[in-house]
Amino acid sequence: MQTIITAVHPDDLAFELALAKRFTDAVGFIPREALEHYAALGGVIRARENGEPAGFMAATLSVKNHARTAQIYQAAIALDAQRRHHGLALLAAISDLARSRGSRTLQCWCASDLEANLFWHSAGFSQRGTRTGGTSRKRVHLLWQLALVGELPAAHAKLELPRIQTKISPPLFDTWRGH
Repeated sequence: MQTIITAVHPDDLAFELALAKRFTDAVGFIPREALEHYAALGGVIRARENGEPAGFMAATLSVKNHARTAQIYQAAIALDAQRRHHGLALLAAISDLARSRGSRTLQCWCASDLEANLFWHSAGFSQRGTRTGGTSRKRVHLLWQLALVGELPAAHAKLELPRIQTKISPPLFDTWRGH
């Protein structure tokens, strides 16, 4: 099995929108316009297995804050593609992209009742805080952070993937391959 990671063009978000809708209780809601904006900036990437979409990750990669922190807003893997390391491949690619754009830290918020917290922890993230979620469900959200500079956790060091350049117009995006 080979995982191929590619950037998603703003006009090609049907898979991401459908998967986000399928997992809306877990990943929350992001308007189409916001996802299109993240994609235009190179912050939406897709995992493919055997040529078929398997999952995606959406993040802000342009660092305009003092802490130089990039934010993952959504990450989801299709049910039939889970437990095949697609999430780790997406994380490795988004980490490299964020690092190349000057980020020192990568972070995400995850509802405390989700299995995804085990993923973030096992991928080397540290829990750094909590907040109360939306007004209706009031779930507690956990803040997960990963240092992108200095000594990386051993779990993250294994995530390095060879880099291959591919043009997707506009603009030029990178393509990542992992096994």
